[in-house]
Amino acid sequence: MDKQSILKTAKSEIQMVVEGMNLENISESKSKLEHYLSFIEHLSYLNDDQKLNDKERSQRENPVSETFKQLTEEQPELSPSYFFHRKLRGGFLEEIATVVPEGIVRQLGIEHGDYISVDFKGKHVNNGKPKIEFKIIEKRNEIVEIDRQEYKCCILNSRDGMLLAEKTGNSTIRFNEAPYSIVIRDTDIEEFGLKGGDVVDIACKKTDPSYNRVTYKHHLHTALPQTIERRKSHSYKIKNPQESVTDDTNNSLRGLTIFVVGGMSQKDNYKKVIENNGGVFMWLDGKEKKTRIRSRVKKADIVLWISEEMSHQGMYPTKEFCKDFGVRFKAMEGKGASSLLREAKGLISNPN
Repeated sequence: MDKQSILKTAKSEIQMVVEGMNLENISESKSKLEHYLSFIEHLSYLNDDQKLNDKERSQRENPVSETFKQLTEEQPELSPSYFFHRKLRGGFLEEIATVVPEGIVRQLGIEHGDYISVDFKGKHVNNGKPKIEFKIIEKRNEIVEIDRQEYKCCILNSRDGMLLAEKTGNSTIRFNEAPYSIVIRDTDIEEFGLKGGDVVDIACKKTDPSYNRVTYKHHLHTALPQTIERRKSHSYKIKNPQESVTDDTNNSLRGLTIFVVGGMSQKDNYKKVIENNGGVFMWLDGKEKKTRIRSRVKKADIVLWISEEMSHQGMYPTKEFCKDFGVRFKAMEGKGASSLLREAKGLISNPN
């Protein structure tokens, strides 16, 4: 076989490696390509057939198989790795539908875009669940922007029947350049056993902080990051938890029926804040029949609709029914529960 035939065969094999390349085998493919290129580079220095010894002639006659043999002998078996998708809490490996817990993410310093290997260790002795070991195989080589913002060391306040985070360390939490109160989800309150005065880390969407999750609860007997101010005595400058708790039984909405239209994602928070302030809560999605919306408006003292989570199909008739029955109403731009309570109180004190 002459040099041109060997080169043609090697090029064909290189093309096969390139076509079979994917994100999971990129390291292995790179190594194969380097071997092929090295082989081709040395091909030009090969002697003619009559000058070759037996070993050289054997390699010359079957160069591709020799290359594959070299690759097989030199390359260790690589563990498969998977693209890590960061979520508000923890992350997810879509290819194998596996959740990566928040604790593992923090422990290993995993970031969105890293490639992670997974080793299933069989059944755990204690609870029968699979024991899984995660390992970073490849770090991302550039910053990837995702819709996620994390606030560290937020001191929780209890107000109007809700737990709120308004500061991160010593800085005020802001959204669209205005101060913003993050309402803690009931599921997170129950899971972490949260109360006023607790210090937590919170992750939320940059575009909509009403979508949020508590990622970590700090224990005050352990060291906190320096974002929390300390007095000279080195005690933490945090109020007594009992001092942060306000009376949840506020009757500012007593005897009033508040009808909320839209805002499915915050429905439970709306109900809680209205009922904790003495009001009666009614809610519809806004996609219901006009007769049903009309019936609710007629019973209501105040109507609030969530503009960004409500269709125009429901908005226009709701507004007209309010005018027909003389019911106070307002369209909300945001959708936070604290904002809704503030708007309801505003309509009570200033009905015009």
